[in-house]
Amino acid sequence: MFSIEDVEAIMEDTREAAEYQEEISNMIAGGLSQSDLADVEEEFERLVEAEAGEVVLPEVPTEEPVVPEAEGERPVREKPKREKVLVATE
Repeated sequence: MFSIEDVEAIMEDTREAAEYQEEISNMIAGGLSQSDLADVEEEFERLVEAEAGEVVLPEVPTEEPVVPEAEGERPVREKPKREKVLVATE
């Protein structure tokens, strides 16, 4: 059984959670304020400029790679084939 203090604490936590959810819903539905929108656009421009910089890649090889010869080929092991045997049942 819960005490009155426990019930009041649960109700307060529930109220705070509902207010927080309402705040998030309003932010999603209402969009951004002009100040927030300007900040987001400014940050986006900085990210685009950072990505637009010259990308340094390694040099491309101009010659075919040298592949060492195998020292010897290993023989392929063959598994012995099993004979099928008919077993009589009684």
